[in-house]
Amino acid sequence: MKALLISLFILPLLFIGDAIVDAPQTEEDPRVKVTVEYTFGTRVHVVPLSELQALTQQITSGPDADQATSCSYEFDGLTICATGPYPNCAQAADVFWHCAICDHGFPVPSGMEDPC
Repeated sequence: MKALLISLFILPLLFIGDAIVDAPQTEEDPRVKVTVEYTFGTRVHVVPLSELQALTQQITSGPDADQATSCSYEFDGLTICATGPYPNCAQAADVFWHCAICDHGFPVPSGMEDPC
């Protein structure tokens, strides 16, 4: 019975992250790579630009936030707006968003103040 419950509820959740990473990159919604150095190691996240605010919120307020030692953002496969490493992800995100929106014309996400 436990195996059935795991296969029905847990296993599908494992593939949600893969679906995000494997989503086709578009010019309007390119993928962003966020590299976070923690006291216990490095984590690399790759998400579409449209999901970057949520990822940043998760990193800066999640259970490991106090163990982050540096953070950098860059478009995955593009040479624009590479930032960092900065001592915290909020600062790196601010610099990245300013570059993406003000210098390269990406749209301001809903709920975000225009950084320009």
